[in-house]
Amino acid sequence: MTARRILAPIDFTSASRRALAYAVQMAQAEGAKLTILHVADMPQYVSPSLAVMVAEGTSPISIEALTRTQATSKMRATLIEAGIDRDQCEVEVTLGDPLTVILDQIPRYDLAVLGTHARHGLDHLFIGSVAEKVVRSARRPIVIVRSGIERAAEFPPKRILVPLDFSDGARHAFELAHDLAERHGATVSLVHVIEDFPEFEGPEQLVVVAAGEEPQSYVEHAQARVMEALRLFVTGRFEGTLPNLEVVIGSAHRELVAFAERSDADLVVMGTHGRTGIRRIGIGSVAERVVRTSTVPVMTARE
Repeated sequence: MTARRILAPIDFTSASRRALAYAVQMAQAEGAKLTILHVADMPQYVSPSLAVMVAEGTSPISIEALTRTQATSKMRATLIEAGIDRDQCEVEVTLGDPLTVILDQIPRYDLAVLGTHARHGLDHLFIGSVAEKVVRSARRPIVIVRSGIERAAEFPPKRILVPLDFSDGARHAFELAHDLAERHGATVSLVHVIEDFPEFEGPEQLVVVAAGEEPQSYVEHAQARVMEALRLFVTGRFEGTLPNLEVVIGSAHRELVAFAERSDADLVVMGTHGRTGIRRIGIGSVAERVVRTSTVPVMTARE
């Protein structure tokens, strides 16, 4: 995938400012056209044409006009602060529901870059961030950049991590990562997580016996099978040096985030199933949990 058009929705928070800086770097490295979008959410329960007085003695102005004027002013200040030349990008300020507008706009672009505050607890479960809702629904690659992280988020990446579960989404993510690595000279690592068995004291205590083979621990048996599957997966897909292949055991999202930190990855590229409804609320996808906790940018790709 070559990114020719990149969308950067911003809401003027620290999270979106950090994501905007990453989007600018990506657009420059990819030679892409960048569109910076702000969607101003109108106050509820009032008509957009309702006139208000901004200050005593001023002429009445509609709430819609006031909202657009203030949003445009904030956009101008943000671009100046970020050192962005308006001639080098497209800038759009519109009114509406941010999630709806962003999802409507995304099909016009190759990918979108958004920031997130990584909410936790009940507020996240029942509300969620706009960024995570976009990840869940968008059918274009989405790059999520978290705020509150000391480590700088920089593009292009030097080390790309691809979590691989052999799903269609993971295969698509692998193709995106491979393409990025080819263009920017990055290395790719593939990692598969073998989930723990909470019903047992520990999977390392299980012993399996395959026909015609010596008894071995479940961990050794599973690791050998996964490594063989990984080797078959990459066969014919790479010329020259194969990507690094790793197998770890534990909780998928925790192990992936920890592995990204240990391997000093600059970008995680992973597939997502886009679950919705009660199943997602009760369980949540691995991709969403990684997005919520990763200390490096995460690019998601829907299957």
